Amino acid sequence: MMRVGELAKATGISVSALRHYDEVGLLVPCERSDAGYRLYSPEDVQRLFRVRALRRLGFGLDQTAAVLDGEARGLGALVADQLAQVAAVELQPVGFPLGG
Repeated sequence: MMRVGELAKATGISVSALRHYDEVGLLVPCERSDAGYRLYSPEDVQRLFRVRALRRLGFGLDQTAAVLDGEARGLGALVADQLAQVAAVELQPVGFPLGG
């Protein structure tokens, strides 16, 4: 088990971000110590890495939670949609046409 500070140090994700993820239900630690410290299991850490990957792809917190909780359609389709949106935003200011 890792405490929140240890997890933050190991992953480079701030303690405040981890606390926020807990508050919104995105990454709820598997238990708390007697002193109230958040304790994270290896499964929690795996979920955090999935959260991080989806956030880097531009997914919002709600979308990320839906994907990880199995409430969203297929991950491949969501990633393809997200990449298309990112490409549209990146190419638009350059003047490239967005349609065929």
